[in-house]
Amino acid sequence: MLYEDYRREKMQALKNKDTFKNKVITGLMSDMTYKMKEKGQDLSEEECQSVVQKALKKAQEAYDLAASRPDKQEEMAKEIDILKGFLPEQLTAEEVQAKIDALFADLSPQEANKGMLMGKAMGALKGLADGRVISDAVDAWLKKA
Repeated sequence: MLYEDYRREKMQALKNKDTFKNKVITGLMSDMTYKMKEKGQDLSEEECQSVVQKALKKAQEAYDLAASRPDKQEEMAKEIDILKGFLPEQLTAEEVQAKIDALFADLSPQEANKGMLMGKAMGALKGLADGRVISDAVDAWLKKA
């Protein structure tokens, strides 16, 4: 989705009187506007996804920190659901492991280090899976091989 698509989503949330979704999208658009000003041009779809992923990560951390406050956790869970709706479907851990195994099939563990592998894996799976899931899959590949 591009910036204009988020603007349309915001207008639809306003029409539906969904103030919470409107608030979440307003925050995203604010972050995107800041990034556009910083960059000096419009954001690509990938850059917009990056902003959403960063917001999702913050929301998940806030959810974890609010363990003693069920009301706050409920609010953060709603925000997480809304943010996930703006991202493409994420791969499962098994799917990530299969892709990692295929990606590194021609490498031997002796000639590879985790940093090199992570760089290659993140490039191949960017936006398709969480970085932590990718890191776990790379660790599993290193132990297996």
